[in-house]
Amino acid sequence: MIAFQVKDLSCGHCASKINRALREADPEARVHFDLPALRVEIDPGYADSAELSEAITAAGYTPVPA
Repeated sequence: MIAFQVKDLSCGHCASKINRALREADPEARVHFDLPALRVEIDPGYADSAELSEAITAAGYTPVPA
């Protein structure tokens, strides 16, 4: 499990945008969002932490390893 704190994750639209970016980086990943905690948890298929972080950043958000 790889987790990121994303302080600019504020709504379902943000979660959807991040989810799309993560699915493009790793179609096999399972993604869980905890909006109140501003946290994204990923059970990756094959992507590593750096690739997933880059995907979140490319979507316009600021991931911090949790």
